[in-house]
Amino acid sequence: MQNPLENNTAAAPKADAPKLSPLMQGLVSLLRNQKPPAWKGAKVHVPEITAGAYYLYEQIRNAVEYREQHLFLRGAIERFLLRELKPNGSEDIGFELVSELTKTRYLENDSTREDEIEYIDYIVRRYGSLRQIALSRNYENRDEIAANIIALLSVEVERALQPNPTEAAIVEFTYAAFLDHADVAHDDQMALYAAVHKALLKSDLATIRYGVFSRAFPRWLADNTQLESAGKHFEEINAQLNEQTQGATPHRMFRLVRRHIAPYLILREIIKTSPEGLEQLAATPSVLIEKARSVAEMQYQVVSGRLKRSVVQAVIFLFITKVVLGMIIEIPYELFAYGAVNYLPLGINLLFPPIYMAMVGLSIKIPGPRNTTQILSDLKQIVYTSDTKIHYSLSTRGRKSKMRSTFGLFYGFTSLATLAAISWGLHAVGFNIVSGIIFFVFLSTVSFFAYRISYSVREYAVIEEDPGLIANFSDFLLTPFIRMGQWLAERYSRINFFTAILDIIIETPFKTILRIIEQWNAFLRDKRDDVLR
Repeated sequence: MQNPLENNTAAAPKADAPKLSPLMQGLVSLLRNQKPPAWKGAKVHVPEITAGAYYLYEQIRNAVEYREQHLFLRGAIERFLLRELKPNGSEDIGFELVSELTKTRYLENDSTREDEIEYIDYIVRRYGSLRQIALSRNYENRDEIAANIIALLSVEVERALQPNPTEAAIVEFTYAAFLDHADVAHDDQMALYAAVHKALLKSDLATIRYGVFSRAFPRWLADNTQLESAGKHFEEINAQLNEQTQGATPHRMFRLVRRHIAPYLILREIIKTSPEGLEQLAATPSVLIEKARSVAEMQYQVVSGRLKRSVVQAVIFLFITKVVLGMIIEIPYELFAYGAVNYLPLGINLLFPPIYMAMVGLSIKIPGPRNTTQILSDLKQIVYTSDTKIHYSLSTRGRKSKMRSTFGLFYGFTSLATLAAISWGLHAVGFNIVSGIIFFVFLSTVSFFAYRISYSVREYAVIEEDPGLIANFSDFLLTPFIRMGQWLAERYSRINFFTAILDIIIETPFKTILRIIEQWNAFLRDKRDDVLR
């Protein structure tokens, strides 16, 4: 993957003006040339008689699938496509999609024009053609190819309905900057691109896949030659991406990007919140740095609010998916095996997850002034040319040594000892085998969620502060459960029992009933209008 900004630099600044770095000149040029689509046609109005039911269902559906809020729209589009799109993908479904997204309040009513719907129908047909070409090569994993194409289409539709070229520009800039400042092998560049997407935008795999695909075939929607090539090489690109997002190398790349992402996050917010434009701000370093300081302090407050919401969301998710499931299993088991319910273990399993999450939320610290000063220093080196070249070094924590092997054995022993000590304590207060398993599932899941939530705060931290002896000891004890929680979360995301019930058993008949109600209401309205003629 080549440097995306190497041939996209703006004109050199005047001699008496601060000199932007070549990559920064490229970013300014990209932003200057952005042209939002000028859709025409009448605005589409959607009757909202059943909108409340649609919205309520969507909130329940999102609650049982723990994902970033900005991914909800793409997920809703993907579910609609999986439910409504026929195998050839040639029918016009744009209006039905916009109607459903309006009723679930992802889109404002009267905000979509007829031309947009026609364009959605067009890209659906193009993806249908892509699917036919890709599947014509008789690959064994045809279902995976078809699912990946639907995922790509969901991102494409989301970009059509809510275009955000600024996000694409800052991703390209950040990726190019890491290519320039880090020694990344050519074979690992796709892994770096994926890491930038995850760290900068918190993108899911479908969005990353779309970025890789659209960079490889930028004109395939309009160019039949590129369409043919995209279909023939679709499986090859996806196999390469799967390889570049799994294993040790992607983890090292993500750690590299995560350690240095803060100034790029601040730059992204500056672009989003500066109506005067990045070029004008960057013309005076002192103005840009002061703006960056203000944005950084504001983002600390945003992160603090997001932290509280994440804790609440995690508690709701745990209650719906884990606690309810635990009660369904634990109470019948104890009644069957012992003839009575032991309320102490049940109460601990019910109260432990929310209390633990609340404690974690209160203990996480927001970055301070020293951190802001370092971000501003890093940002200045990124934006302007400097005699000292920034260098991002890859982590070497993965290298093996005799001492590391010894530490691994000691760590494994202490992890088993911790597990045995907790098991003994649970047995002492009356836990049986089922309630004990449920407790460890809760402990592992909550520990992993807590780690993910604390990471959302640390993304702005460029100064690694020593958390202290107690915190280090706590991390030492909890890391095995964090890893177990990660393993459970990955498996659970693939076989989410609740989402499967909602998607397969409930969603289709529920929304079919709502459509019948809408059609009946339209029929009655027409009859009333006939009376007045």
